[in-house]
Amino acid sequence: MKRKTILTSAILALLAVGQGHADNSFVVKDSNTGKKQLEGKLSTVSRICFKDGKMEVRFADKTTRELAFTNSTVLYFEGEPTSVTQVVGGAEGLQVMYQGGFVSATGLTGPAHAAIYTISGQRAMSLKAWDGTPVSTDALSSGVYILKVNNKSIKFVKK
Repeated sequence: MKRKTILTSAILALLAVGQGHADNSFVVKDSNTGKKQLEGKLSTVSRICFKDGKMEVRFADKTTRELAFTNSTVLYFEGEPTSVTQVVGGAEGLQVMYQGGFVSATGLTGPAHAAIYTISGQRAMSLKAWDGTPVSTDALSSGVYILKVNNKSIKFVKK
């Protein structure tokens, strides 16, 4: 039930931004066999529902596709529909950014402790006494990361 709720929330959030990211797509596949069961562009989807162990995808052209959603079913998204590139701090004016393969920050009042974490919470990189100058993320493998500087965090996607 928790998995269904999380997936539903993720899909609704992504559908909300889908129109701005027309080239992004979704894929449903069996994790045991790797076989794709369904795929499509997010811009063509009008609704996704989970009910009675099934996933129903309704497309903008009014066609519907239904498939069993089992423990071996994996739903993932291609593209960067959830990537946040910048967060502006409060009164201190701290800006933390990821752009062009580099993380950086402006508005630091002094050296800061910063770290990059994987989406599962493992520290991937530490930046001690960082002054905000751009740091390459080449050492990181492709994936979703969290950059935390002092009290500010951003999520970014490394391709």
